[in-house]
Amino acid sequence: MIAQLPEVEALIDRVKELDPGFGQGALPEFAAETRRMLVRCDEAALADQVDELWIYDRCRCGMEECATVYTAAETVPGPGQRGVGGGFEDTGYVLIDVADDRIVCIETLFYPESVKALRELLP
Repeated sequence: MIAQLPEVEALIDRVKELDPGFGQGALPEFAAETRRMLVRCDEAALADQVDELWIYDRCRCGMEECATVYTAAETVPGPGQRGVGGGFEDTGYVLIDVADDRIVCIETLFYPESVKALRELLP
């Protein structure tokens, strides 16, 4: 972990005050569904992270059904990375990319409500 200057930490705290995060402000239904899927996959520790996630960006692949979000600045595959989830008959496709036990990407397909909300948030 990189040490941060007190000024940087204060700025990060201020931004978090203004933007409470993925589950608490930006996309609460999408976050709730992500939590449910993680609990269903016996990943309670990851489910506990959802409300604190920030959305860095959305996927720009152009696929109409894509509601993928990046929750870390860098999501390059490497050691310590794994995927959680997959295709579920009742909910669609959700794959959570995890790096060093932190959620870095939520790949979601076939959730029209999430696609609409995400594109409104990040055009």
